[in-house]
Formats: sequence, C-alpha cells, structure tokens
Amino acid sequence: MVLVEKALKAEKKLSMLRKQMFDEDDTIVTGAYYSKLEKLMKSPLYDCLNMMPKPVVHHIHLTAACPLDFLVSKILYYDFVYFNQKEQNFKVTKKEFN
Repeated sequence: MVLVEKALKAEKKLSMLRKQMFDEDDTIVTGAYYSKLEKLMKSPLYDCLNMMPKPVVHHIHLTAACPLDFLVSKILYYDFVYFNQKEQNFKVTKKEFN
C-alpha cells in the first residue's frame, strides 16, 4: 500500500498531536475511561479524528495508542498484565492464573 501525499501529511499531523498529548500526560490512554474523557475530547487530536469520514464512534486500542517504551516501562509491571506466548500478544485480566 502506498499512501498519497495528503495521507502522509495527515499521518504526520496526527502523530505530532499524539506525541504532544503523551508529553503532557504519559498515562492519557490508560486508566479509567471517564477520568480522561474530558481531556481527550477537548484535544486537537480529537478534533482531527472527529472530522474524519467514518460512520461510527472513533475508538483506539491501548497497544495502538501508546509508544512501546510506555508499555514496557509502565504497563507490563502490573500483576494483571500477561504475555500470551501462544498468541504472541499481551492480555489484561483480573483473573489469577495458576
């Protein structure tokens, strides 16, 4: 897939806005949804996403939203985050494993 010039510019702008949000609060995409909602909805990043043509409510997955170093340095040390070797991905659960 080759992105056109407009798409490349949009991707750079969205990445810059995301980085600015992380610089202000590196936990912006973690924690309780409603505790971050007001800040997210008032952000320039949300304004950009809200203008995009998509007929559903926008959402983003944690692993797509955070830089890898954030996941490693913060998230992976919680006792409810596990790496699933079979599926090669991370799982978050309150269930205890034996």
